[in-house]
Amino acid sequence: MTLTLKVAARKEELKSYVLWKETLQEQSEKFLSLNDAVLALMEDDDKLREKDLSAELYESNKTKIEVKTRLATINERLAHVNDPVSPPSPNPGTINPTQHQNSSVRARLPKLEVRKFGGSISSSNGRSYER
Repeated sequence: MTLTLKVAARKEELKSYVLWKETLQEQSEKFLSLNDAVLALMEDDDKLREKDLSAELYESNKTKIEVKTRLATINERLAHVNDPVSPPSPNPGTINPTQHQNSSVRARLPKLEVRKFGGSISSSNGRSYER
């Protein structure tokens, strides 16, 4: 992927995270106001048991925690989207032509010692495989 494509992808990613964050915050505000209204109605209802109120509080708190967790995740990802895009690293198996021309490193390879094959497979490895 070229650097230009990476930058374009980052911009799209940034837009989507910002949109998700705004939508989630808007929905969270609506949920909180409705939740407060529901809890006020539940407290005023004499026929309602404490068990029902407790269950409603539990579910609303669970939703609040989930929303806060998702917002934190979005904020974390937004922080990383703004990190600078580095150019793609070269594949270790390929040599960049400009890198090759400007290179002044001379590597010295070790001497390899290869024994001559004597024609017998059973003794070619220095081991005897006789039956």
